[in-house]
Formats: sequence, structure tokens, C-alpha cells
Amino acid sequence: MKYGFTIPGSGPLFAPESMRALVRSGEDLGFETVVCPDHILFPKEISSPYPYNQQAVHPGTVGGACLDQLTLLAFIAGQTTTLRLGTSVMIVPHRNPIVAGQGPGHSRCSLQWPGYSGRWRWLAKRGI
Repeated sequence: MKYGFTIPGSGPLFAPESMRALVRSGEDLGFETVVCPDHILFPKEISSPYPYNQQAVHPGTVGGACLDQLTLLAFIAGQTTTLRLGTSVMIVPHRNPIVAGQGPGHSRCSLQWPGYSGRWRWLAKRGI
């Protein structure tokens, strides 16, 4: 059985140093895949309590900033050697369609360098 993990695209762990430590630890622990979420924006306020932390606050609303999924995967590719790279799902209508269409193609080309071949997986969805 192969295991993967999802990394945060926003919140307190999305600083480059934290992200680097997180993906390298995952690779060292033997995880096969890392998946990036696709939330390019969050509402400033969410009225319902978030059930997955003690503060009951969604981590994406704390700083407001979100990392671009494809840019984050490119960063991770440079920090790891064996992790397979994937998108959880890319919500294409949130982006310029030409830029969204070019992203995976350009990333796929850049990941054909030695050590990156075969590590890329892209999933897209047409709506929210």
C-alpha cells in the first residue's frame, strides 16, 4: 500500500521554510505522494465553527493569503526527489482559462528533467 499526504495552501504552515521541512519529512518517512489543495481565496469571515482545530477557526481565514497550486508544486519538486506531485483538484473556472491550460503543460515540461519524470499528476474540475 502506498500513502500520500496533503499540504496546506494557506495558514501558518505555508511559509517556505515550513513547507520545505514538511515535504522533506514526508519523503523521509516514505510517503509516495504529496497533494496540493486549490483554494485561491477564502471568505474573510466564516460564521460556522471549523471542527478540525481547537480554535474552531479555518486556517485559511487567518492570513487571507493562499498559495497557487502549480507554483507550490514547482517549489516542492525542487525540494524533493522521489515524492509524486499531484493536485487535489484544480478548480479551473477560478482562473484565466489560457493560464490554467498552460500551467500543467509548462509544469509537465519542467518536470521532465532527470529525477522529475513521472512525478506529476493533474486533476481538474469544471465548477465549484
